[in-house]
Amino acid sequence: MASSGVTGSSGEFAASARVSLTQQMERLTDAYLAAVLPLEEYQRRRLELEQRQQGIAEQVRQLEGSRVRHDELSGMVQSIEALCQRVQLGVTSATFDEMRHLIELLIDRVIVTNEQVEIRYVIPTSASSEQIRFCHLRLDYFVALQGEEEEFS
Repeated sequence: MASSGVTGSSGEFAASARVSLTQQMERLTDAYLAAVLPLEEYQRRRLELEQRQQGIAEQVRQLEGSRVRHDELSGMVQSIEALCQRVQLGVTSATFDEMRHLIELLIDRVIVTNEQVEIRYVIPTSASSEQIRFCHLRLDYFVALQGEEEEFS
């Protein structure tokens, strides 16, 4: 079997469970071939073992997905923390243009409707997203804005 990216005790448990189930399957087959088990009993037990193998494989896929999501979130947190540190260090000595750039980065949209003002903020989650305005990433964002402006009217 190919090894997966799941690590730690969960990955070790899955690997040992797969080995155990494979050994059980081999013993079951040996018992059937030695005419110790009737065919119906062999098929029933083999089906149970195959279902357990599929369950373990599904758990491994879920664990791998969780690990990938955890890694992505960890990267976002590190990026946001780095942004916060840069902003904290630079905000006191920033020029007007640098402050303006920061405001443009963090404020996505200001919507003024009659007496209501709505300010939509964004937080860059990676270094590359600091260079792209949020509203440029999603075209459906503009459609949603038109519907919301009608609600304020």
